Amino acid sequence: MYGELESLAAGCLAGERAGLTLDSVALVSECFVRIRRGVVEGDWPNRRAFYALATKKMRQILVDHARGRLAQRRDRGRERPMSTTLLGVVGAVDDSTLLRLDQHFEVLERQDPRLEEIARLHYFAGLGTEKIAELHGISQRTVQRGLEKANGFLRHAFLES
Repeated sequence: MYGELESLAAGCLAGERAGLTLDSVALVSECFVRIRRGVVEGDWPNRRAFYALATKKMRQILVDHARGRLAQRRDRGRERPMSTTLLGVVGAVDDSTLLRLDQHFEVLERQDPRLEEIARLHYFAGLGTEKIAELHGISQRTVQRGLEKANGFLRHAFLES
């Protein structure tokens, strides 16, 4: 289980700048603690459920971390590099944008949980379409269409907010 978390953390933190106070070891450790609370390793119905929960917890940790940085440095907007292009932004995304993005992911989850999970696995964990397709038991093309739909939803939500 820990090895799987290490792989997800590497995807979540790919492209981070040197000196970030939250590194992959800290992310894995915090995620592992949050997941293990009341959960036995054999409780996972499948790998997809594990990946879904782990990426959700890692997203929560990154958002909590961003909130903490914003509370310490109001209006300075330290930047957080993303591992992939999202919403037409290449490279750095500041903490307040990350928090807005999290809010839009929550809305997407209420509207279409599977679509939100696919987008979260891709954008926050850095998983490719092949891995997501394997976890969901769907084609890579279906994953790609889902990512396009999710990205369109998120772009629209960002423009509206």
